[in-house]
Amino acid sequence: MVCGLILSKSMEMIMRIMDSKERSNAINSTERYELFEEALSHCGKFILNLADEDIEYHIFEEFDGDCTSFLNKYNLNLLRQSGKITMEIVDMALELASKFRALEGTELWNMRSIRKDEKWLEIMELSDRIKSELTQFTWGDRQ
Repeated sequence: MVCGLILSKSMEMIMRIMDSKERSNAINSTERYELFEEALSHCGKFILNLADEDIEYHIFEEFDGDCTSFLNKYNLNLLRQSGKITMEIVDMALELASKFRALEGTELWNMRSIRKDEKWLEIMELSDRIKSELTQFTWGDRQ
């Protein structure tokens, strides 16, 4: 996979949102939620089954930027206020972002550590837990 030539799904989604309709600088809660889900889709234990270059793409290109953009207090509070996520999900997402950022610039910020280090495993498991909670919350609302 040639990561540098592929426009990320997040960027495609952002461009679609911006191009799809004339609007102010704000995005609606459904679009914000989709971007939040997209961010989480790049982090989880599933990546351990991928090739090194694909893991680097998901973590260091996609999730890194998306973590800043969509796993921040402002965005998460807007999602909670609109009823898209629970306070528990907000807390877990903030913890995920904090744990991820704590590794940035350390000796663990590399491909080998992602596969081997317990701190990376905790990050991936937390992302998977959030995705599971999102599924339960979403399906619970539909019943």
